[in-house]
Order: sequence, then structure tokens, then C-alpha cells
Amino acid sequence: MWYIGHSQGSLIAFAKLSEDKTGDLSSKLHGILALAPVFSLKYVKGPWKSLSPPVAKLINSKMISPDLEFLPQSRAGRWIATMASKSPGR
Repeated sequence: MWYIGHSQGSLIAFAKLSEDKTGDLSSKLHGILALAPVFSLKYVKGPWKSLSPPVAKLINSKMISPDLEFLPQSRAGRWIATMASKSPGR
């Protein structure tokens, strides 16, 4: 089964899979398509807060666009998109 989530639906899948200690749920999934996952560094706390500045730096670089698109309009980004769209069975 494939799970396709958009925005909060993506976040719900990530949260549920993070609790899946026995693998009951993950064993049923072939993959997840997370469309426009919820992402913000504003409320990060604890040791993860130290990772916020490097991630923010990536967002301001050509690696991640202001719309949070990874490798936008780049040769590497097109290659990753091509590889990700191929069926595992091919």
C-alpha cells in the first residue's frame, strides 16, 4: 500500500511511523509520498535547536528554494526527480 499525504496528512504519517516500534504499520507500506509536508524551524527546542541555523542557511542557498523545494531547477534535482519517479519493479 502507498500512503499519499498532503501538508498535515504528511505530518500525521511521519508522527505515526515514528511511534511504530514493532513495524506493524511500516511493514504494510510500500512507500510514502509526502506532498508539501509541514515544516518550520520556529518552535524547535532542545538539542535540535542547534541544527536550525545550518538548515536555515540551506534554505537561503541554492540547495533549497524559499518554497522549500529541494534542489529546485538544477541538474541534480531533475536527476533525483527522475529516479524517484521510476517504479521499483522496473
